[in-house]
This record gives sequence, C-alpha cells and structure tokens, in this order.
Amino acid sequence: MRCFVLVLLLATSSSTKLSAQHGIAYTVAFDELIDRLDLEMNLPVERWLKLQPILGDEYLDYQLVVRDDSLEFRVLVLEDPIQAIYPHIEFQRTLTHVASNGVMDSIHIEQHITSRPQPYDWSVRAAFRPKEDFSTMSQARLWAQYKENKALVLIIALYDNPAHWDDRYFDFLKFAEHGKY
Repeated sequence: MRCFVLVLLLATSSSTKLSAQHGIAYTVAFDELIDRLDLEMNLPVERWLKLQPILGDEYLDYQLVVRDDSLEFRVLVLEDPIQAIYPHIEFQRTLTHVASNGVMDSIHIEQHITSRPQPYDWSVRAAFRPKEDFSTMSQARLWAQYKENKALVLIIALYDNPAHWDDRYFDFLKFAEHGKY
C-alpha cells in the first residue's frame, strides 16, 4: 500500500512538472512584463479562459493569447520607445490589419476623455468585424492604452454573440490605478 501511494505521488508530481514546462512554451514571461510596466490583469472568472499558443503573423506578435469556446483575447504590448512615433498611428495600423473593409462593414471608434485622472495618457476603443483570414469569429473589439515612458497596450477581443459582450472585459489588462499619473 505504501509503495502504491509513493508511485501515485511520483506520478502526480512528474505530471505537474510536465504541465508547468508545457505552459512555458505558450507565453513570454508575461508576469515579469506586468510587474515591470505596472499593469494589472483581471481575467473574467465567469469564463473558462485557457492559455493558448502564442500567435503571430507578418505584422503582429502577441505576448499573450487566452480563449474559451466563444471569446478570445490577443494581447500586444509595445514597450517604449514604440516603433511608431505616435501611439494612435500604431493603433490605426493594427486596426487596419485586423478589421474587415467589406462594403457592408463599419468600424466604430470611440475615445474616452474624462475629467478624472487616469493611469494612462491616451486610450481608444474600436468595434468592428474582423477579416475572415484573421479570425473565424464574427465580432471584434480593439482597445489601446498608452502610458508615456512605459508602453502601448493593444488588446483584441474576438467573439461571436454581441449579446454576450460585457464592458468589464475592457479591464482585462490595464495600467494599475495605484501607479503614478
């Protein structure tokens, strides 16, 4: 009986190590990035989001991809100095890369300007239909936050049912409120 328990413990601990090693291949050191840039992540707990293999294409290299059966987040973090001179140019470049430009498709862009201090210097959101070769999902949102001397954070959310969208998802990854601003 003791031998059986020992074998079971060894099997369990070795499978834990394998799964932990397997997870390393799926993302860059994202926790270090969050700490270094003073970001906070708020995963929707009602979702069964799982870490996905890092995706990339000719223009976008994601640092994090998480998804469940009906929602996917793709995260790009461009640390200062960003390649583009201005963050809004990088946002537009990303938007034109992922958004459909079909005759019946439209892009809705909104920039939030508030009187209360924010932990970022610039922020913008867009809702659109993604290109068919970019995603099989029918709806998308792209939002960006830029903080000078830190980074430009771009998040793409892909989903099918607009009724299931929750504006709390905009808090998925953001600059921390306690940061200096």
